[in-house]
Amino acid sequence: MKILFAIFQTKNLSNGGVQSITNVIENLNADCHIVTQRETSRNESWRQSGYQVNLIKVKTQGFYKVISLIKSNIWAYRYLKSHTIDIVHGNDIDAYLHMAIGARLAGVKLLLNIRDIKPNGQIYGFKWKVASKLAHHIIVLSKYMMLEITKRLKYSANKISYIYSIVDIESRSSKEKNILEKGYFHIGYVAAFMAKKQQYDFINNGMSLLISRVPNCKIHFIGDVNNEYGIRCKELVTKLKLTQYVEFHGFQTNVASWYSKLDLTVLASQREGLARCMIESISYGTPVVSFDVSSAKEILEDQSCGYVVKGGDYFNLSESIKELYVDDSLRHHMSKNGVTVGRKLFYKENVKNEYTRTYKALIDA
Repeated sequence: MKILFAIFQTKNLSNGGVQSITNVIENLNADCHIVTQRETSRNESWRQSGYQVNLIKVKTQGFYKVISLIKSNIWAYRYLKSHTIDIVHGNDIDAYLHMAIGARLAGVKLLLNIRDIKPNGQIYGFKWKVASKLAHHIIVLSKYMMLEITKRLKYSANKISYIYSIVDIESRSSKEKNILEKGYFHIGYVAAFMAKKQQYDFINNGMSLLISRVPNCKIHFIGDVNNEYGIRCKELVTKLKLTQYVEFHGFQTNVASWYSKLDLTVLASQREGLARCMIESISYGTPVVSFDVSSAKEILEDQSCGYVVKGGDYFNLSESIKELYVDDSLRHHMSKNGVTVGRKLFYKENVKNEYTRTYKALIDA
């Protein structure tokens, strides 16, 4: 089985979608090829793992974007034919569209991974309709996403499935509270700094409410912060005189060790597909309090390993955090549930088997 993974990367050092598909590739028993549009440290890691990594030039504006799409699809057709690839797996919509026509012309099966959900009321436009029509199969990251995408894209239910992401459960370590400063309730906010992740809104609208309920809280922002949005967040913390409650740690290569130190993780994004910080956190035994983003209720409420409140409701977000702060037994109960859920839903062997079954069924169809 030969698979070409089309994976476009952002400038952020951390990228949950790229990490998730890398975990899948590393666990597959397949001949995996990769095409990407940016040279990063991740590329070298892929090469060292023995994968053939191809770099294509991509333009994103106006007429040059159209030329880029044409050139990339011509490259895809030639590459797929010369390497007898069975499946093209597009890890995001843009990478997928740069390969889709070439794959169809080459007679290669085409799979689209959808990793995010547009906000309610926002329409899936022309490119999404074209992408879904071209796809032989769509994979999403949760049951909630599957139901939403089926409804909003009007996609055939028998051509879409959900497969959870892999979490490296073996990296889970025991709680190491002694490593962080004693006397604080340590809360993690794990995400690259960008508008979608809403760190600025959380600092501006949620911090004062949280401090009034948990006076000894310490918020640990873990993620790429050296950009314009991150600088604005840092400046806001100083302006609001919150520096004693906040620490910025930047990008961390070993996030797993951080979850093991935290008492709680907060997820206050505008939108998500299946937030990687959420599934990693619970898998390592740290409960999550989240806005009602995609998949949050499915994972946290249905599995009793965290709380979910309405998006933008910082009052109830802080109330839920307070409840877990004052009730050690409840927090411990959710911690144990999260570890169990991680082993059941996100264990690499289970996820690998689901992908393998999907690929084989697609090839045989």
